[in-house]
Amino acid sequence: MSNKVILVIMDGVGYDTALSQCGYLEGMVELGRAQRWKMRTALPTISAAMYETIHTGLSPLDHGVSGNEAIRRSNVPNVFDQLHEAS
Repeated sequence: MSNKVILVIMDGVGYDTALSQCGYLEGMVELGRAQRWKMRTALPTISAAMYETIHTGLSPLDHGVSGNEAIRRSNVPNVFDQLHEAS
């Protein structure tokens, strides 16, 4: 496989801080070798719920993860399942 994807998620880092402190990643963006997206959060703003939202595209109401207590494998279609099926 010659094309690879790396997803960098910075939990609890403000957008301006990420821009000012991630010189290597910003350099990759400037060279056109990476892309940056500013994402809007969903509620609740709990880490596990947000990761599930990012990986599935669903809201916490739809995927059912609303806290950090029960970490489990996603039970809905997600980016990792799609990548596995494509390989």
